[in-house]
Amino acid sequence: MDYQHGLDYILLFLIMGYITLFLKESKSGWNITTKCILYTATAETAIISGIFIGFSTLFVYIIFSLIAIVVCLPVLRIFVERRRRRRIPD
Repeated sequence: MDYQHGLDYILLFLIMGYITLFLKESKSGWNITTKCILYTATAETAIISGIFIGFSTLFVYIIFSLIAIVVCLPVLRIFVERRRRRRIPD
């Protein structure tokens, strides 16, 4: 794996982490320090990764991350819980 692919993977997971934090904080209520840190970190990451990998690639990563977190993770959780219920002996 070369340097560019490693940077792409790191930025993708960072963006997914930010989106997860945004969703968590919007559900549980905003803490002012969390909001300031999260907005600053997101802006810095977006600018730096836009410069390194291109802004069009960055937008694709954001869209992919939103789909993965909002759609795929709840479906995966439902699947795992159904499998757990089947394994529990009566």
